[in-house]
Amino acid sequence: MLKKLYLRNFRNYDGRRFDFSASRVQFCGANGIGKTNILEAIHYLSILRSFKNASPRELVRNGYESFVLMAQVETDDVSRINIEQLRSGERKCFVNDIEEKRASRLLHNFRSVVFAPEDRLIISGTAAVRRRFFDILISLENDAYLRDLQQYKHALAQRNALLKKGYGKQSDAIFAPFEELLAFHGERLMKERCMFAELLQNEVRKLAGNDDFRIKYHPDWKNSDLQFIRQSLADNRQRDFIKTFTGEGIQSDDFDMYLGDFAMRNFASSGQTRLYSLYLKMAEFNLSCAKGNKPIALVDDVTGELDMLNRKKFYAMLDRAEQVFFTFTESQTDIADSQLIMLP
Repeated sequence: MLKKLYLRNFRNYDGRRFDFSASRVQFCGANGIGKTNILEAIHYLSILRSFKNASPRELVRNGYESFVLMAQVETDDVSRINIEQLRSGERKCFVNDIEEKRASRLLHNFRSVVFAPEDRLIISGTAAVRRRFFDILISLENDAYLRDLQQYKHALAQRNALLKKGYGKQSDAIFAPFEELLAFHGERLMKERCMFAELLQNEVRKLAGNDDFRIKYHPDWKNSDLQFIRQSLADNRQRDFIKTFTGEGIQSDDFDMYLGDFAMRNFASSGQTRLYSLYLKMAEFNLSCAKGNKPIALVDDVTGELDMLNRKKFYAMLDRAEQVFFTFTESQTDIADSQLIMLP
């Protein structure tokens, strides 16, 4: 449970401390006052990323070179988290006053799941949005996936650097080590993505009571065989040399959501998109609980558009959360035993 939160030069906050005394907390205030920024800070403390996909530069308050986030939490191993993030990208992280050099080790201090209006982009947005959703989800559930993803991205950056320097016509000896890494880690990542797409699909079906919902994984490499991937990279090296970047691989994968035979990003109504994007996030929450976690839920003004049945279903799910933070323009009386924090 999160007990204290301090923000300095984060978004619109020059310096603000919050003390939490309940498992349900309502942040209330006018639109644009900074309610969502508080949820963004909590989420950043849990996974070192903005759920709005903002860069560190965008999170630093105008006129300053860094922001600081500090939290007091109640877990078995952690009591204090302190993060200083520079506009340049450099970051220092402390857990229980001990500096933690590896960012990946901070991912399990506490788990947070965000429910925000932007979630509808998982269905209606770009392939990059869907890849980011799946990559974060799988990385939090599977440490090996995160390591494979980091190694893949490193090898991809190295191959692209060679292409930009004009090494595209050179011998296999220069490219083979990086292409071997791309093939090895890419094959593993593809298998995990395929498995999690089915896992998430089944969870959403249970929530929706609708077996017509499908998630179809579209890998860029149509064959996950290691030799096939190696050969494809070698065969297309000259094409990539002209483009100056690697034009194939998991960085071009996509996930499509279907209702029956219709792709939702093309044919779903706005109501269906809102509802099923919420189901996707609820499925993420349920998968985390299934592994023994009790996540912190960050609910950013998403309940107002729900009908009574789905609102009850959503609140029932939140009963399993360690703690829930809500944002509203006006306080809600149907959230029992909640702490109300009014923002000026």
